[in-house]
Amino acid sequence: MMVGIWHEYFISLDSLKDFLSSFGKGMNNLVSRRFAQSPRWVKGPSRIFIGYGVAYMLVVFGGRFKKEGYRLCSLLTVGLAMLLIQLVLAVLRIYPFSVPRLSLFFTPLLLLVTVMAMGSLRERFKRGGRVFQIIFAAYLIFLSLGIGWDVFIKKDLGAESTLYSTGL
Repeated sequence: MMVGIWHEYFISLDSLKDFLSSFGKGMNNLVSRRFAQSPRWVKGPSRIFIGYGVAYMLVVFGGRFKKEGYRLCSLLTVGLAMLLIQLVLAVLRIYPFSVPRLSLFFTPLLLLVTVMAMGSLRERFKRGGRVFQIIFAAYLIFLSLGIGWDVFIKKDLGAESTLYSTGL
C-alpha cells in the first residue's frame, strides 16, 4: 500500500541511473523544500546553505563518532545516523524518503547542523566565514518576513508556501 501511494519517494535500486535520480531528488527535497515553494529561486540558496550543513555532517561524522567512543552522543552523529536509517527504510520501501513530513522532521536538525558548520567555517576563515553567516542570516530574515507577510497580511495558510504573494 505504501509503494502505491509514495512510489516516487522511495529510493530505487533498479539501476545506477535510477538510484542516483531517486536519491538526488530525495536529497534535493530534503534540503530545499522547507522554506517556500514560490518563488522558485528561493530553493537555490537553501540548497547551498543546508547542503553545506549536510556535507559538514558527513565530513565530521567519523572523527566525532570515534571521539565519542563509538557512541551516538552529539547532534552530528545522531543526525547522520537518523538520515542513514531513513535512507535504508526508503531503499527497503518501508518508509518514503523526503516526503513533506520527513522534511519538516529534519528541518531543526539540518538548521542546527548548518549553524554548526558555519561556526566551523568562521573559525577556519574568519572574514569569509563571517560574510557567509551574514548572508545566511539575511536570507533567513527575508524568508521569515515573506512567510509572515503571507500568513499575517494576506491570511494565506495554504500548504504551498509562497513569499510575498500578491493574491492575484
